[in-house]
Amino acid sequence: KSNILPVSLTDVYAHNAGLKDAEKQMVKEFVDSCRPFLNKFYAIYFFIGDDTNAHKINFINPFDNGYAFSLQFPNGATHDADGVFFDGSQSQYANTQIMPALMLDDNVGASYYLHNTVPGGTIISNGTGYFSIWRRDYDGNAYGYIGESAPGVPVPDYRGFGTIQRNGNTMEVFNSGILSGSVSSAAPGSISSELPIKLSQNYTDPQASSLRWGFAAIHQTLTTDEQLTFFNAVELMQ
Repeated sequence: KSNILPVSLTDVYAHNAGLKDAEKQMVKEFVDSCRPFLNKFYAIYFFIGDDTNAHKINFINPFDNGYAFSLQFPNGATHDADGVFFDGSQSQYANTQIMPALMLDDNVGASYYLHNTVPGGTIISNGTGYFSIWRRDYDGNAYGYIGESAPGVPVPDYRGFGTIQRNGNTMEVFNSGILSGSVSSAAPGSISSELPIKLSQNYTDPQASSLRWGFAAIHQTLTTDEQLTFFNAVELMQ
């Protein structure tokens, strides 16, 4: 009889990210909560641990290469137990290596947890305007384009955790797991695929991308029930 215990995805992720036991337990609790819809995620970046190696690994495919969508930090970043801090004045960002063309135009979204205020500007983008999320804490609004949708009318976004997703022909903004606004738009077109999705992007005001990230994910459209479960799971980790 074999005494070898089965290895889970959480085990592999925790090992490759160099997590401590308490950090691994946090991931396990997240997975237990979100297991029914984990198949909808392309990438999950927990930003726990305190170094580059811990923060770059994608939980969904926990290996350090472009095919696994591990993060690259070409201009550096500050890594500590509070997450990842990008200095906009140094043009710092994280490259997810995810091309938007890999995702379905009318069934796609992105989520984030930011620890600090945002002067204004794009925080997730592939630099083309076809997959972008804006958040502005000075007026408490969020904006987004996904798959050639109409420009998103600003909707309230007052907490650290938010999601913008495309649900068919509608752009939805969730704030702390609750639908805070939606914008009807034209039928989805073809998502521009020339550039990969990056975290902490701003092309007009570099300081606007000075952000401290606690979590990020790229995923398919989540239901309202899934959004609330997702938020609660992320909130516990913060």
